[in-house]
Amino acid sequence: MDASTPPNRNQPTYAARRPTAAPAPAATAPAPKLPRQSRRTNLTDRKLDDLAAKRLTKAVDITDRTQKGLVARVRPNGTRAFYFKWRPTSGEGVARKFRSVRLDAANVAEARKKASEAAAAVAIGRDPRVTVAAFNPASAITVTTAIGQFKDYLTGKGNTAGYVTNAERLLRNHMEPDLGNHRLIDLTQRDIATLYSKVMTKVTAKASGEAEPEQANAQTLKRRKGRPVDSTKRKVTTLPNRLHTQVKHMLNWATEEGILPPGVAPVLRRPVKIEPSQQRLNDGTKRVLRVGHFARIWLAVEDEPVHVRVLVRLLILLPFRREELTGLMWSWVKGVDAAENVLMLDPAAFIGPRLDVPAWRMKGGKRPQLMPLPSLAVDMLREMADQRGVGGDHVFSVTAGRTAFAGWQTLMVRLRSRCSDMPEGDEWTIHDFRTGVATECGDRLNAEESIIQRLLHHSNGARMGVTWRYDQSKRVDAMLRVLTEWQALVVQAVEAEQQRRDAVATGVTAAMIALPMRAAE
Repeated sequence: MDASTPPNRNQPTYAARRPTAAPAPAATAPAPKLPRQSRRTNLTDRKLDDLAAKRLTKAVDITDRTQKGLVARVRPNGTRAFYFKWRPTSGEGVARKFRSVRLDAANVAEARKKASEAAAAVAIGRDPRVTVAAFNPASAITVTTAIGQFKDYLTGKGNTAGYVTNAERLLRNHMEPDLGNHRLIDLTQRDIATLYSKVMTKVTAKASGEAEPEQANAQTLKRRKGRPVDSTKRKVTTLPNRLHTQVKHMLNWATEEGILPPGVAPVLRRPVKIEPSQQRLNDGTKRVLRVGHFARIWLAVEDEPVHVRVLVRLLILLPFRREELTGLMWSWVKGVDAAENVLMLDPAAFIGPRLDVPAWRMKGGKRPQLMPLPSLAVDMLREMADQRGVGGDHVFSVTAGRTAFAGWQTLMVRLRSRCSDMPEGDEWTIHDFRTGVATECGDRLNAEESIIQRLLHHSNGARMGVTWRYDQSKRVDAMLRVLTEWQALVVQAVEAEQQRRDAVATGVTAAMIALPMRAAE
């Protein structure tokens, strides 16, 4: 269009061609919210039948208006079940989470009656699940029956035969006499507390606690087959807590198996809050055997039979637990026989003299232990093979290898009488060997803590944290170096102790023995 041409007034301008905004609608009141469909109604069998006839995709719960806490559940397959729900309160009146129990009812009328009984139980502070489960045949077993089933459970779980036997023995000897005829579901907090109190008053000759008042000043020694036996009655210390562990384990098993409903088992607390050994550790008064003490014990078994002498001395050289080495089998002894053929499937594997103890023999039963043997330990095991043979399975046996050594009680009486100058008199035990070996290896040999922990067979996770998932090295060579140095230290202490005894026997003092050496200097 030419600039001189006048605009066509009939043609709309650009502003006129723009669409105009739609007028805002008039303000209206918000739509009212529809009430939520309530699932609380007066339950009838007809209503449940109609609901079951519908094509449900999931279970539907309906609460009864007539009986508080009664809930009917209709499943997609048409089946129905009745439950009673309640919210218990603590002693301070604080409400807890809802709990529920299934009611054994076939229709609404029976469900209301059983729900009313459950509500009455809640009103007096009783858990309705206990009342319902008490009439369940599966939960009506006695404590004696539960102990037998618990033993089968422990065996099927893969626990060692020794652990299963000890667990059953604790329950049979201490729990069954007083509570064996009680139903397991009827056990109360008072029953368990009374049981623990009774156990804590027991005394036995095998205990390590304080002696009885009439025997505190003098030991009573009897003789069994010509050997002395310490019959001093002492208070039990660890027995109550050991029994507590098995009772708690059995109640947890019964809950998991459905024999006891959840929350019914009584709450158990350790009868001895701090055991004497833990108290001594906290106070810094724990018994520690030094190398001089080990030298006395080493010489104290000189006249014992070969299997006793080698067993005690190996426990000094190798920090095993007592039962781990007592039950040693010839099939676990590797590399001691010079004619043994070794197949090197793993170039990094240790093929020297060693003990390959399987996991089930070690504490916990989860990890095996490979213990390298220093030269003196190898010589001892060869002596055992030469004098007693390898016909049976067990190395330290008096029954031609059929069973392990089982004379520790009489042996400890003899050792304590021959080593009268040990710490804390006659209270030291074989388990103190582990503490002494670990402490001396740290103090005198400056061994690394990680190697000492490996020798003691402590948990990988506790020892290394998450690193143990990646570091799979056994550190066997480092373990052997520490054991070899410890062996040399023990031999040196034994020689010094023998010289001291010879000097005392001949009336020569240690100063007189040292005079020629000073003169030579």
